[in-house]
Amino acid sequence: MKYLVWFLVAFVFSGCAFKCKRCVDANTTIVAQTFTYKIPSSHNKNRWRLVGGDNYEVIYRSINNNYEDISITTRLSENKKIKQKLKIEEKKWEPEKYFENTVKDTYETVYCKDFIEYVANLKCITTTIIPSSRYGNLLDYYTYCDYYGKNHEIKTLFINRRFSLNSIKTDKQDFQTFKQDIKELFDSIVIHDIDTARMEKEGLMHYDKRYDPNAEYNPLMQWLHPAYEYKLKIND
Repeated sequence: MKYLVWFLVAFVFSGCAFKCKRCVDANTTIVAQTFTYKIPSSHNKNRWRLVGGDNYEVIYRSINNNYEDISITTRLSENKKIKQKLKIEEKKWEPEKYFENTVKDTYETVYCKDFIEYVANLKCITTTIIPSSRYGNLLDYYTYCDYYGKNHEIKTLFINRRFSLNSIKTDKQDFQTFKQDIKELFDSIVIHDIDTARMEKEGLMHYDKRYDPNAEYNPLMQWLHPAYEYKLKIND
């Protein structure tokens, strides 16, 4: 009988150790090869799980049946100049030219929009994808931040964050918590291989700017997918 008890105790503790092998606590600083960031502090009982490599990190967890997933990576940029990435901000879209038809079947429609965000003192472009009921209830954000690396190359800090509305009735507070998590994480990011002197010289560092949870409510433009040619200008 005592052997059975010891076996059960060992099984429980080994199971707990395995379950939390990749768990990280709130406010933990994670150091990757090219950047550092801090784990958000909300909902301490719902610990984050971590998957990482040399230049990428993924953290994820569930809160009240809703799912948070954030991935961060750095890579070489496809742009020849950093400022080209933000030219979209200066474009003037004519609604009559790009939005001539009406999409009747919203079941197929995916709603997208672009807006400016600030991460690690960089000015970034974020694309949000809000799916229709056919594609599930996954809010998807793609953030691109270009910067000069110390080896004179142009690199991109890329962040993909997702919030899955798995519950029948999602608590609005859970989504606000997700936004607060993003703010804490974005404001904590430090890029190791950035050429700060060159970025400052070209006016590309924005030390007075921080992540704004309401930035997505002032989009540069929006469009309907899969008919990407139907673009609609939102703000002046």
